[in-house]
Amino acid sequence: MLLQMIGSMPLFGILMLFVFCCPGVHAAATQGAFPNITFKVFSAFITDNFGPKISLSIVLMLLFTLNENTNLLNIQARS
Repeated sequence: MLLQMIGSMPLFGILMLFVFCCPGVHAAATQGAFPNITFKVFSAFITDNFGPKISLSIVLMLLFTLNENTNLLNIQARS
């Protein structure tokens, strides 16, 4: 009987039935907010580790990398 009902459904109905039977997945970010680091601390870090002749593009790349991946700061703090 169930096969007769599914066989008589239009293609759209069969596709919708298939979609509703598929399990759903939801992912949420587990990272917290970026730590409150002042510009003076960030500037001192860049100057001490890379020198005063570092280009602006590299500094911005480091800043954006730290913004996106805060675990880098956790790894550095643990060592």
